[in-house]
Amino acid sequence: MKNKKSVKKTIKKTSQTKKIENKKKTTKKNLPEKKSKTDEIRDDKKPVKNKEEAKVSKKSKKIEEKIDTFFKEHKREMEIVSKIDHLVQEINDRGEITLDEIEKKYGWDEESMNDILNSLEKKLWCKVKFPLNIMDKPKAIKRKPFKIKKVETPKYAEEHVEMYQFESYGWTVPIFITYSEATGYLYNVHFPLIQEPTRDFLFHIRDKLSRIIPNLSDKEMTTEKIGLIRRKIMEDATTMLKQYFDEKQIDMFSCIVMSDIVGLGIMVEGIMDDESIEEIAINKANTPISVYHKKYGWMQTNQIIHHEEEVFSLASNIARKAGKQITILSPLLDARLEQGERVNATLYPVSTHGNSITIRKFSKEPWTIIDFIGSTIDINIAALLWQAFHYEMTVLVVGGTASGKTTMMNSLLPFIPSNQRIVTIEDTREINLSKHHWNWVPLLTRSPNVEDIGGITMLDLMVNSLRMRPDRIIVGEIRKAQEAEVLFEAMHTGHSVYATLHADTAEQTLRRLANPPFSIPATELEVLNLIVVQYRDRRRNLRRISELCEVNVGARGELVATPLWRWVPMTDKFEMVNLPVKYLQELNLHTGITEKEFRQDIDERIMVLEWMKKNNVRDVDNVATVIKAFYTNRESLMAKIKKNVAVKEVLEMV
Repeated sequence: MKNKKSVKKTIKKTSQTKKIENKKKTTKKNLPEKKSKTDEIRDDKKPVKNKEEAKVSKKSKKIEEKIDTFFKEHKREMEIVSKIDHLVQEINDRGEITLDEIEKKYGWDEESMNDILNSLEKKLWCKVKFPLNIMDKPKAIKRKPFKIKKVETPKYAEEHVEMYQFESYGWTVPIFITYSEATGYLYNVHFPLIQEPTRDFLFHIRDKLSRIIPNLSDKEMTTEKIGLIRRKIMEDATTMLKQYFDEKQIDMFSCIVMSDIVGLGIMVEGIMDDESIEEIAINKANTPISVYHKKYGWMQTNQIIHHEEEVFSLASNIARKAGKQITILSPLLDARLEQGERVNATLYPVSTHGNSITIRKFSKEPWTIIDFIGSTIDINIAALLWQAFHYEMTVLVVGGTASGKTTMMNSLLPFIPSNQRIVTIEDTREINLSKHHWNWVPLLTRSPNVEDIGGITMLDLMVNSLRMRPDRIIVGEIRKAQEAEVLFEAMHTGHSVYATLHADTAEQTLRRLANPPFSIPATELEVLNLIVVQYRDRRRNLRRISELCEVNVGARGELVATPLWRWVPMTDKFEMVNLPVKYLQELNLHTGITEKEFRQDIDERIMVLEWMKKNNVRDVDNVATVIKAFYTNRESLMAKIKKNVAVKEVLEMV
């Protein structure tokens, strides 16, 4: 009996425990689970990430709203429909239309109407049928389908990053930067939509005008002459287009025709008008045009040139304007456009994928040293280089491709006293001086003609320049041994020489010059005072002076590049490494300046540079004016700067 009772008790207990456990389970389901510390830390991070994602999506939505607003406000500008488009649409809808109806409805005279119809016939938009029966009327009959395209607000799958706009040929061009992990950054540009029949007719007008303009391959063609030709084409195009289009559309269509004849076409020139773009690359037909953006680096665009013939035609136009040729026999082109842009082109089969064009833009407003202070260069380095240029020290600016060597050289040239004779020697014109440097002779090399006659090399110009009694010689880039020999010979004969060279460090510069193909003796290289090393950080899209070095002779007689200032990538700041020794000796030898006076001189130059930076004196001519005032009336200038007078008062000193 006892056993039975005990069994019953255990059964009751187990049933009770089961009920309690079930209750616990139900309460556990309702209550949140207890978390470990690591789980809590992870959960703390999740909301932050969500906030960041929310910020990005919020910014993207704002940009999307801006895009919608832009296309609503600019729909008329972006959607261009001419009378020719309406005519082709009507022919398409009705199947046929008599010429009498066309003349009456669209207001063209017989000659203009026949010109339009001939153009449309060539492009297979319609066919003009003249009946055998005199009683029947001639008709324009539909050939291929056409429907007027409407401009729609673009939709992008990628995240919206930025939107901005600029003016090109009188209309507003919107830019939308988008991003995704799959595509990276994309550059989306939208030009006014011109319907195909109108575009075909504008090509017809372009061909007409091309026959009557002067030969652009004339080697005496200057920027002024090209400007006159542009104006003449605009006038002729405007007169011609009045017969066919409404008054509101004539200016735009005239610009398009002019751009096709003497420019690079609306697509390329439109992108070039974006101040944020540094480089444009057409790698081949049927591939998106690539651009190098100051902020985002290399990006693909949404613009495509569809035929290799168009790329070849564009390269040929550039060559003609530069007085050069690009053909299958000579498939390489290095040229300069009238605004200073540098162009390189290659033809198939040298470029195996297809014809290619690379356009390197130069800023419409030249960069000055004031633009670089605080980012590319430290103000102490700028002051030291100012002093070096003032007192005729020899300087090399070195760096890798597209590191900004020529741009840096250009920004340093206003430091040359304006009364000195300057000779510049280049393959393509990239060096520019201020209006104060009136005693300047720019020299350019010239390629030989088809018969291999008439070529002028860099060496020819350098030898010739020594007979021109120059105070300063500036060489665009040293490439060959003979050029380097003449350059260092000029340094030894008392000329102040400045040049650029491809090298990544100052030590590498000395090794390159001392070894083949240059093989310059160490005794010749000793005359070099300073080496400025320009560096481009592609990952962060930065350009910096990585080091400023002076050239010394070591204990064993070897040449040593002693760093004076160096850029620290981790902090993005510059630090002083060594005090100049040989530089100070040279300065003392030629000017009598002591070390104390050297420091005072540098401090005053820093004060002038700080004043220009603070007062936003960035124009190249204004910077050169202040520097000229420093040379001609130093005490008065320093007094005005200490009082922080208005910019106008300082500029009026010269």
